[in-house]
Amino acid sequence: MKIRTKMYVAISIATTVLAALLIASGLYFFGRYSRATEREHGLMAAELVRTELLMHLMAGTFDEGDLLPELQVVIPALQSVRISRTEAVVQQFGGAGDLPATEAEREVLSTREPTDMMIDDGHAVYYRYVAPYIAESAPGHNCLGCHNVPVGTPLGAVVLELDLTRQRTAAVNYTSAIVGLMLLFAFPMAYVLHRLFLPIVDATDDLHDVVSKAEKGDFSGRLEHRGSDEIGRISEQTNRLMATLEESFGTIVKDVEMLSGHYHVSNDRNQLTHTVATVRSMAEAVRFRQTIESDRDPEEIYQRLRRVLEQTFHLERFALYEVDPERDNMRVVFSEGLPDGTTLWCRDDILIDAAACRVRRTVQPVNSLFEPDICAAFCGEPVAPDLDLSHICLPLLLGGRVGGVLQIVYTADEAASINAKLHTIKSYIEEAAPVIESKRLTQILRESTLKDALTGLYNRRFLDQFLDRIISAAERREESIALVMCDLDSFKLLNDSHGHQAGDLALREAVRVIGASVRHSDYVIRMGGDEFLAILVDSTPDKAVEAAERIRTSMAANRFEVDSRTRTLTLSLGVSVYPVDSDDFEQCVRAADIALYAAKAAGCNRVVRFTREMLERSMESGDDLCQSPPS
Repeated sequence: MKIRTKMYVAISIATTVLAALLIASGLYFFGRYSRATEREHGLMAAELVRTELLMHLMAGTFDEGDLLPELQVVIPALQSVRISRTEAVVQQFGGAGDLPATEAEREVLSTREPTDMMIDDGHAVYYRYVAPYIAESAPGHNCLGCHNVPVGTPLGAVVLELDLTRQRTAAVNYTSAIVGLMLLFAFPMAYVLHRLFLPIVDATDDLHDVVSKAEKGDFSGRLEHRGSDEIGRISEQTNRLMATLEESFGTIVKDVEMLSGHYHVSNDRNQLTHTVATVRSMAEAVRFRQTIESDRDPEEIYQRLRRVLEQTFHLERFALYEVDPERDNMRVVFSEGLPDGTTLWCRDDILIDAAACRVRRTVQPVNSLFEPDICAAFCGEPVAPDLDLSHICLPLLLGGRVGGVLQIVYTADEAASINAKLHTIKSYIEEAAPVIESKRLTQILRESTLKDALTGLYNRRFLDQFLDRIISAAERREESIALVMCDLDSFKLLNDSHGHQAGDLALREAVRVIGASVRHSDYVIRMGGDEFLAILVDSTPDKAVEAAERIRTSMAANRFEVDSRTRTLTLSLGVSVYPVDSDDFEQCVRAADIALYAAKAAGCNRVVRFTREMLERSMESGDDLCQSPPS
């Protein structure tokens, strides 16, 4: 109910209640006064009847019919008089017809107390008063002079009836006059109350309109100034508040739009709610950035981003691709929502050639909802033919280049929800990008200290730093580790004869052959110069010798060109196994080195398995034992 309606209802109720109270109280007190007056009349009439009766009896001229006219002279409202006698009087004087005729008379004679009642027969209103006559011996009222009864004996009762019809008519007229006066009073009172409350009601209505606008982000509403009382001061303060909000909030909206990527808020949207939601999403994105800054590497950040997409944004189908700027290809970091048996929402071409991805090529977001078939690499229909799928691809910019692509795949029913979340998702991507770039650079810097610049292999520093992890993992799985020490035969002669460029080429060829001959889980380390160490995890002595032989034969069969001539190089290899040959890893490395020199001493281009007897014939480090020039 509106306050204006409440005001009118309150005025009506107040006027009605006041009038009812005045009327009810007037009638109540008028009734009490009337009844008290008639009771006094009854007492007076009873005494008059008693006096008249005594006088007539003493004169011997008693006639009950003469009492009424005589009493009506004194009491005009007296309608009838009846005198009844008790058994004692009847026995003494006779006249049985004068015995009490009603229950009221018998009750009065029994209790010796007067009683009264109102009688309304629909046409007239009567007041009946019944009073007892009691035998007395007081002077002037000595009943014992005539009645042969003890003192206090009831002698009879007098019943008087007074006509109150005229009084009732007067009461009705009085009540009608009061109602009329109240009606006349109600209108000016309602007018006065209306004038008193109207400014409050109008101010409340205006305040409601102003607040309603403010809820929609419109702070231009103002209250009309109404006097200098509290309402006027409230109006002034409210107007100042709205002016401050209008000025300040306009600046806030512009700043938030700028911080959130110049996102325009149209006039038909609630700017207050939208800005609060935008600030909240920006704060959550900043918290996300603060969290991932403590992550160890990009992979950990990627997995955290995956959980955010699933749990915060409730996406069902999405993928993240990482771009390798050196090889210009892409790899799938994660993908969700794909049918069984598929791994990509796009063609496999992007994994080989990153330029096949439109976002990678144009450095611009892609949304197929507005332009179907915008990217030829997307395979939504072949992958899920039963769904009409669209996709949004967002670039992850690292160092000014596309370092990754976030792909969101959705149906037409999900389009509105996805587009509503898109701005916040972009905020997360923008917050994550510099952290991922920093982690990548740190990773590259770290790897540069752990890898050989020429060959790309791990160096001895890597072995020193990660050896404990490799050993702990093997011991936890109760596996042995094979060590294969490899050394190029006649490398020094090649280097001296054809220069360092040819030597570098030979080293890279050896690295390629060794890497292709071992598993991805194995480690290849450049120990220095032309010496390499292959660490074969979970390998037995026999398997280690097989792997070393595979490396040797592959190297011997390899051909490469130096100064327009095709050349070959061979490898000598020594094999040891941890903890078979020693429970000290460094001793096992030393054992593999001893086996390597045994292979060179035996004529090069061969594999030698370490034995205990070799410790007695160990050779000191020096020039290659195979000094014949390469073929």
